Amino acid sequence: MSRWLPKTFRDHPAVLLLAATEMWEAFSYVGLRTVLVYYLTQDLGYSTEDASLIYGTFLGVAYVTPILGGWIADRFIGRSAAIVGGALLKMAGYIGLVIGANVTGCLAAIVIGNGLFLPTL
Repeated sequence: MSRWLPKTFRDHPAVLLLAATEMWEAFSYVGLRTVLVYYLTQDLGYSTEDASLIYGTFLGVAYVTPILGGWIADRFIGRSAAIVGGALLKMAGYIGLVIGANVTGCLAAIVIGNGLFLPTL
């Protein structure tokens, strides 16, 4: 277990930390899937057709990117860097959506972060 974690976390088994990380990742991703079309149509004024197209594209790309992200992690940046980088990208995308930044850029950050984070976790 890493030395940068507080002692209270170091005393727990690594599986518990892994399960908690996976739970919060799934919670945030499924939560976004739940409200994305509503957010696009009600808050940003997209038509239902455009919002559905964005939603479908987002989901399709999000399910394909872990293949590329796993390859990048194995060949180039390593497992730990992929996990941290992916988590930071996802976090930046979620924060960007909350503060009203460019939706396309935020969703791209979430997708790329998902691609790096999921296969290495």
